[in-house]
Amino acid sequence: MCRSPASTASIDTAAVRSIVTSATLADGDTLPFTIGGQGATMLGVQLVLSGPAVPSCIAQTTSVFGPAGETWASATVPLPTSELADGGFVTGELWLFPTFEAGGEATVRVESYGVTHEVRVRLE
Repeated sequence: MCRSPASTASIDTAAVRSIVTSATLADGDTLPFTIGGQGATMLGVQLVLSGPAVPSCIAQTTSVFGPAGETWASATVPLPTSELADGGFVTGELWLFPTFEAGGEATVRVESYGVTHEVRVRLE
């Protein structure tokens, strides 16, 4: 985590990447659960960003919603970014702790500096 997110940014696109598979998620993909060292069920994601002014520390909210729109997990924390070889950026790891331990259909929503991205995934 970083401590002081930038007050402004120019981000064109945002996407969600699984920490477990390193794949950027598209509708219908699987976002796998991970069991932490203390036995907690977690979802690990990173944000993939593009734009002319992506700061080294971003403000963001990442949420996971169930089929009826109920919040299953959410985190609003600043995240550091690193530049990728293709000129895009990726954040540090974000571990979400869902309020359930069963799989199913879900929507992952990312919001950062006025950009919103949603992807419908299967949690397993």
